[in-house]
Amino acid sequence: MVIGQYRIIEKIGEGGMGVIYKAEHCTLEQVVAIKSLPGNLSVNSDLRERFIREAKIQARLSHPNVVNILNFFDFEGNYYIVMEYAEGETLESLIRTKGLLPPDSCINMFKQILAGVGYAHSMGIIHRDLKPSNIIIKNDGTIKITDFGIAKISGDLQRTQAGVKVGTIWYMSPEQVKGQPAGISSDIYALGVTLFEMITGKVPFSGNSEYSIMKDIVECSPPSPREFYPYVPVPLEKTIMRAIAKEPADRFKSVQEFAAALSNPGDLAAASTPSPTPANAANGPVNEGGQAPAEPVPFAAGAPGIGIVAAWPGSRRKQIVAVAAVVVSVAVLLVFVQINTKRGVASGNPVQELVSAPEISVPKADKVIPAAKKSRSEVTELLEQARVSLNQEKYVAAAEFYRQALDIDKTNLEASNGLKQVTGKLEEEQQMVTTIRSYLAKGRSSHRNGNYGKAIEMYKKVLVLSAGNEEAKQGVDDARTAREAEKQLGTIK
Repeated sequence: MVIGQYRIIEKIGEGGMGVIYKAEHCTLEQVVAIKSLPGNLSVNSDLRERFIREAKIQARLSHPNVVNILNFFDFEGNYYIVMEYAEGETLESLIRTKGLLPPDSCINMFKQILAGVGYAHSMGIIHRDLKPSNIIIKNDGTIKITDFGIAKISGDLQRTQAGVKVGTIWYMSPEQVKGQPAGISSDIYALGVTLFEMITGKVPFSGNSEYSIMKDIVECSPPSPREFYPYVPVPLEKTIMRAIAKEPADRFKSVQEFAAALSNPGDLAAASTPSPTPANAANGPVNEGGQAPAEPVPFAAGAPGIGIVAAWPGSRRKQIVAVAAVVVSVAVLLVFVQINTKRGVASGNPVQELVSAPEISVPKADKVIPAAKKSRSEVTELLEQARVSLNQEKYVAAAEFYRQALDIDKTNLEASNGLKQVTGKLEEEQQMVTTIRSYLAKGRSSHRNGNYGKAIEMYKKVLVLSAGNEEAKQGVDDARTAREAEKQLGTIK
């Protein structure tokens, strides 16, 4: 089929304002997208004016992250907008197929979205219908914003009648729901909801009816994204919550300010290790990555699981650096003796304690930590303390007692053999810790990438090695919940 100078290749979309085709210019062989307003809609003066207005508004824009208008024409009573062809998929489609997206990928994509919207705002144009279905992700990763059908030019208030709501319900700001004029802050709200959905796979308000959704948007405080996905980094959570604040004055003042809050996506992504909750605090934090982490993590049970030293408050950061220095100087065992002494009786699960502890240097029998000079009678006491620690499976403490005994009597066979035995135990458990950390990291990564089946598989492997691992238990539940939510996402929308 040929329309004007364009040969239609295929239909690629359809909405309330007509059909979108992929087409090719008959002479130039340029591939384009053509949006049509069929004749049965063209007779409606309001729809016709809105369609022409969309073409005029979008024709004013020329930006890498905005779909550019190439032409406008009428043919046999129908109106057509010719646009650049952005081959790819919509953000809505990506969320439906992938579920919630990794924070680092979200931020990289979202900053392109902000760039395009910010440019439109700088040109005095407010989109008023920002949502995932109006955002295209090209095959090369470039983001394109489209569908300015209900956009308005700042100050052109007569185009929006009082009490008339515009936009798509899930992404409408409270002021839009109440029929008030939409401004920059309304676009920022819609952007915040979009980022919320990218991170969690859900929108903040999704009631059973349009009325209930509008009522919740106006009357209820928006939920935290961490209520849907507990691994959302706290800085990112705060950014989203500000963008979807109930009052326009509490939101970001501009898209540029919004972008500034996301200026360090590396730190936000690194912060995605879950902070301890009642479900995972017993295990402490574990670093990301498919292999055993190279950097130490805090060993205190219940410490925030940020995953990078730079993200910790000053006092905690100094503590971690101090621990690292002790490891280098081989004096770390003294620290663990103090920790184990304060803990008293062993938890009965030394692997769990090691998962929460920093990487340690396994003690070697030929290395002796200097100690205060002790009498021969103290050797007996040290050996007894070593035996008690060994029975309680406090291997690091036992190793230290054996070392101190050898410092006094280098020929003591019980201390020498005991240290070798403890060294073997530590090596076995450190290997198990490495395996558990790897499975946990793969489980979290698979969950963030929407591969819930793989996430469940990894978490179950952890539970085989450590049946009491709380993060793995919670991970299985979260992955199952997310998988079910993904199945329902299409019906929710």
